[in-house]
Amino acid sequence: MKHGLSGYTKGGCRCDMCRGANKAYHAGWVAQKRAEMLAGLVQPEHGTQATYSVYRCRCEACRSAHSVYTRKIRQYKQRTRGAS
Repeated sequence: MKHGLSGYTKGGCRCDMCRGANKAYHAGWVAQKRAEMLAGLVQPEHGTQATYSVYRCRCEACRSAHSVYTRKIRQYKQRTRGAS
């Protein structure tokens, strides 16, 4: 298997090299999305967790969506920990 981004995404490998390549790719993607927003090329949809995290929007609608998301994640983790 080829290591790096393709190993992480296509091969399912989680070695340090593959995780690092995926982390670098994702950081570049997020930076590109933010730059597009700041340049006025993209108008993100408000009221979503993705807009809160990717575009760092802190309007009331995005903060609320992020709160709902984190609450669901917390509840899921509590359920799965208790099931073991």
